[in-house]
Amino acid sequence: MLSVRSFVALATVFFLPPLVAPARAEQMLTTWYDCPFSPDCVANRHYPKGTVLRLFNPKTGKSARGVVRDYGPEAWTGRTLDVSREIAGLLGMKSAGIASLEVDVVYRP
Repeated sequence: MLSVRSFVALATVFFLPPLVAPARAEQMLTTWYDCPFSPDCVANRHYPKGTVLRLFNPKTGKSARGVVRDYGPEAWTGRTLDVSREIAGLLGMKSAGIASLEVDVVYRP
């Protein structure tokens, strides 16, 4: 027989909506550049510096982690993200120079 506490705990799990909605990956047109800061460097205009991102290349099936340490690319380029040469190599996009990546925020300061 369930106690009242157990019943309330189960009802909370099964019947209430989650408090935090699951994050959805954003599609971002990405290129690589020679980042002067570190090998895990990412440049973006919208995320604050220090934001940790999980980057996934659906064409290669490879993923990497990057930290926003720089602002860019410029809006007129049509790109939303620049990654370091090292991250581009891990994602398998270095030779193409450009890729559409799925980007998830892991940590936001």
